[in-house]
Amino acid sequence: MNEEVINALIYGFLGALGVMLLSSASSTNDVLSAPWIGAFLCIYGFSVAVFYVLERISPSDEHQEVITIILLLIVVGISVMRFGIDVPRIVGAIALSIALGRAFALIINLIIDLTSHLL
Repeated sequence: MNEEVINALIYGFLGALGVMLLSSASSTNDVLSAPWIGAFLCIYGFSVAVFYVLERISPSDEHQEVITIILLLIVVGISVMRFGIDVPRIVGAIALSIALGRAFALIINLIIDLTSHLL
């Protein structure tokens, strides 16, 4: 496997895990249920496809650290305000922040590359 596929699998997993933990995990039994696992796999497949496309068209990750830190503060803060100190939801917020930070960095770099070629 090349680096793009591995990155897509990793960031897709983090994004799917973050979405699922933020949306529906109220107990351990919810996480181990068949509908939760099925929904996770659907979101994971979609996330991997999106990240794979982003990895293919934008090789640079120049802004990833800054965007990830900003999103981490925002998403974790919203999660704590909404749900209190709920460990699974905080883990989900952190995972989602990392995945979104990567996605936004790739999109921003793609836009910068496209505008630099047009000018």
